[in-house]
Amino acid sequence: MISPDSLHQEILSKIGKAAAKNDVAEVVRLAELAKKANAVVQDAAASLGQIKAQIESSAGDKAVNHSSPNPLAGKQLSPKASGKDARKQWCNELAKSGFPLTYSGGPYFSTNSGKTIAIAYAAEKPERPGKFFLGLPDKLASAFVLLCKSANGKVADPVLPDHLLKKYWGSLSRSEGQLKFNLRVSNQNVQLHIPGQGWIGISEFVSNYAPLQ
Repeated sequence: MISPDSLHQEILSKIGKAAAKNDVAEVVRLAELAKKANAVVQDAAASLGQIKAQIESSAGDKAVNHSSPNPLAGKQLSPKASGKDARKQWCNELAKSGFPLTYSGGPYFSTNSGKTIAIAYAAEKPERPGKFFLGLPDKLASAFVLLCKSANGKVADPVLPDHLLKKYWGSLSRSEGQLKFNLRVSNQNVQLHIPGQGWIGISEFVSNYAPLQ
């Protein structure tokens, strides 16, 4: 039987070998497989947790809960706190795929090779389905990651490399020292609006972690 740890180590080993050969396509392919493997493990853990809860609930109402109520239960996070939490979760999953990032303050993170990565986050709103508006400081970085969390919980994570940022840098929306990003997400199709030029497809950059090496 294949253990999650052994599979994870095997993928990380292959990613390291591919990176050493500068085989970007193979690194991206293996990173996507690592992401899928992590999702399978998480789904299995969630299913086992549900079964365990059902087993424990079979004791009926005889069990008495002596735990103190959690004052934070059901509390809505502020947009800033939600963004911080989303970035943390995404970085944790990214590290499992062999791309660790170190927090540098604000929306900024750094790679092991010294690159600066800026990460923005937005959650889908009921009144604007499929549309996401994100902001980052008006400062060029090695890559911009635009985390878009849909109402169903799925996160689209386009990683915009520096060559794309430089191409459209002068055309991006700006307001009060912030870059503004307007994205549309529909299934696997992700688009970014460039003022004066219209919508451009950026689906190819979703989960493409090569710029984060």
